[in-house]
Amino acid sequence: MSKVKRKGAYEYDVDWHQNASFLVIAKVAEKFFLEGVNISESLRSHTDRMDFMGRVKVPRSSRLVGVYPDGELQLDNTLRYYVSEGGCSLVKVMPPLAKKPNEWRRIGVESGWTVCPCNNIKDAILPIDYAYYEHEVEKLCLGMR
Repeated sequence: MSKVKRKGAYEYDVDWHQNASFLVIAKVAEKFFLEGVNISESLRSHTDRMDFMGRVKVPRSSRLVGVYPDGELQLDNTLRYYVSEGGCSLVKVMPPLAKKPNEWRRIGVESGWTVCPCNNIKDAILPIDYAYYEHEVEKLCLGMR
C-alpha cells in the first residue's frame, strides 16, 4: 500500500509540541476513505480514550469556566476535555474591548455540547457523546455542516 499523505484536519501523527486535539476524528475519517468503515461503529470501537480529548488554552488575562446547572466553576487556563453526555458547558471569559469597556466577553468552546474537563485521565468518568464525534467526522468526509 502506498504512503498516505495527511494534511490539515486529516493529520493525526503530530509531534509532542503540536495540538493533539480530537485525533479520533482524523483517524476515523481516514478509515472511512481508505477502508469504507461505518463512522458510528468505528468511533464506538475506538479504544484509545486519549484520542477523544481536546485542548483549550486561554491567556492569563482571561478565564475558563465550566457552566453547570447549579453555577460556574473556574477551571485551569489550559485544559484537556472531551465532549460528554452530561458535564458542563465550557466558556472563555475574556476582557472587554475598547468599544464596550464594561462588558466582559463570553465565548463558548464546543458551543451546544457538554464536556467533561479532565486534565487527569482518571477524571474521565462521563460517557463519551459519540454524536459530536460522528458529526465532526461526517463534516470531514461528507461535507456536512
